Amino acid sequence: MYRIKYGLPYHPNIRPLYVSFHVNRPAALDEATIAHLKANGPIGCRDWTTVDLLLSAGVDAFFTGCLTTTVNAAFPDLDAVERLPERSTVVIDLPDGAEKSINGPTTLLSHAEESYRDLDLTAGTRAALELLDRYQREFDGVYTSRLHSYLPATSLGLTARFEPKKFGDVRFDGLLGMHPGAPEFVAMQEGIRELLRSSFELILSGADEETVRSDWRARTAERVREAKARLAQPLGLPAPSFDVAAAVAAVAADTHRYGPHASVDSTTITDVTLSLDANFKRLLPVTVESIVSNASGPVRLWITARGLDESYRQWFHECFPDVPVTFLGCDAVDYGDVLRMIPHITIATMDRLLLPELMPEIDRVTYIDIDTVTEGDVCELAATDLRGAPVAGRPARQAVSGLWRSAGDQLGPAEASELRRTMSARHGFDFWAINCGVLVLDLAQMRKDNFVEEWVPLVGLYGLNDQDLMNAYVGDRRRELEPRWNALPVLEELDGTAKGIVHFAGAGKPWQDRLVPYGEKWTAMAESVERRAGKPPA
Repeated sequence: MYRIKYGLPYHPNIRPLYVSFHVNRPAALDEATIAHLKANGPIGCRDWTTVDLLLSAGVDAFFTGCLTTTVNAAFPDLDAVERLPERSTVVIDLPDGAEKSINGPTTLLSHAEESYRDLDLTAGTRAALELLDRYQREFDGVYTSRLHSYLPATSLGLTARFEPKKFGDVRFDGLLGMHPGAPEFVAMQEGIRELLRSSFELILSGADEETVRSDWRARTAERVREAKARLAQPLGLPAPSFDVAAAVAAVAADTHRYGPHASVDSTTITDVTLSLDANFKRLLPVTVESIVSNASGPVRLWITARGLDESYRQWFHECFPDVPVTFLGCDAVDYGDVLRMIPHITIATMDRLLLPELMPEIDRVTYIDIDTVTEGDVCELAATDLRGAPVAGRPARQAVSGLWRSAGDQLGPAEASELRRTMSARHGFDFWAINCGVLVLDLAQMRKDNFVEEWVPLVGLYGLNDQDLMNAYVGDRRRELEPRWNALPVLEELDGTAKGIVHFAGAGKPWQDRLVPYGEKWTAMAESVERRAGKPPA
């Protein structure tokens, strides 16, 4: 079992009816597995995240809850158990010291033992029964980070306190807040039992497979309809509070222009935008030098900036006196808590999300990350035929379904559920997210789509970063750029023949480590700029 990757689809001789099914890794849903699930559906799912994921993949699915809620069928009611007179609270797989929050005696247990791996089915079942029997006889309650301690304990009538590392984990949607005898818990138990009871009666009576499956489809049809209706519901969280108009006004009040703007020919100019704060100001002239020196036509710059004073802006203008540049000061813009901010990235990257409103007179712009060296012609890149899409970018190395699953991990359960549900409904299953380090943006289309008003406020609501949000908006409505326009030397081998943009994405940066692959390109450009213009002001 440990030598196979996912174990799906099953062998044709196994003809399953799925109850309490969970998908932890969307990559398991390859074409063959999706076909298998469709043929053996509808699929009863342990959690709502799996329901939404399967529905987005075209597989009929519905919520059953977890099969472990039914383990009480194998045990007596708690009041009929001969229990130890002195009992404790069992603390299972929580950090050291967690037991101190419990009033009264505690017992520490772990379900993470290597010996469990070697148990066959019979031995494993017996070990599980013995452990659950201990729950009833020896303990008053359970305090755990384990889903499969919390739910069985609740089924046995014990009070269970469940504290996982992440309440927004994909495994828990629809399973939190359960208590012995609670209506939703009893409904979960009885719903699973009723589904299985009818099917087992048919199977044990000798009914053929099609009769069993036809009965299953009929009995689950309403549940599937309800699940599809739930998936299609609009966003169910409170309206976010981000004030777009105030943010745009604040930037407008801190906008500074330099260079020959009056002589710009709008029919030939290529508009390029970058984002940075004072932490990256020594990088800006290097990035711009590489863009301008390789462009086949005139370039105009739009720079969203934080912490850049007049002395720096003037110095930068003197470095590139023939280039029209507009600094859009974003220091006063607050997006709320960006929970998914990448460690080596600053809040300045978020400011590009405002570009459609900050540049109302511009319909097309090319965005380039600050950690890049451009070797190709940015004018060629900017002329990319978007074919009606609002954005062009290079596919990243993460599927969109995985993006939303990980984005919810840092949220509360309600927020995580709503994010995954709405994104599953909006985008379907499954395609590569885009890396937003280099983009060609149709600002006119983004304004038509009301991008800033509708999408940017979700940053504070969900803690999303700029790349999350752009993928949430774009989905599969994008044009894919050739890899050369966002080449990643730290992650892939570059052949150096097709000139484009070298992007030092990730942790490897040539200004920090001279051994970064392809870093000599950045170093040579930096030295050339410094010889001509000197170092920027402190």
